[in-house]
Amino acid sequence: MNSIKTIMENLKVMSYEEEQAMINQEIIARNEALTKSFEEAIPTRYKKASLENYYANCDESRKALEACKQQLDERANVILHGDYGTGKTHLAIGMLRKAHMAKKRVKYYTVSTLLRELRQGESWKSEKVLNTIAKYDLIVIDEIGRTKGTD
Repeated sequence: MNSIKTIMENLKVMSYEEEQAMINQEIIARNEALTKSFEEAIPTRYKKASLENYYANCDESRKALEACKQQLDERANVILHGDYGTGKTHLAIGMLRKAHMAKKRVKYYTVSTLLRELRQGESWKSEKVLNTIAKYDLIVIDEIGRTKGTD
């Protein structure tokens, strides 16, 4: 264990500029880690999905796109439902990406991943998972109805 004398001898005096540079490096490193974890959670097929590159080919998909664009400003709940291949996941990832770029805390789940996390072990873990989820600004729960037991 280091004595106070040893610790004091090893302290480095920093200028204000050096301290700010160190803080900025830590912020950049943290943001890079968050971006990496965000990108890793996105399914490979949707790595380039955004609201800007979504192709709205009918009135319903245009309405869905507008609702997704407004979500961040209005903090509204959005439920996307429709047939397979209509772009629900693309829009959901687009909302996440937009919120993430605005420095919001976001999380992508498939329903099976979320259920697996909630069902792990003791009931207190489920409460812990729910408390963690509640801290996000935006969550997407994908594949509801496509996963067994989520009718």
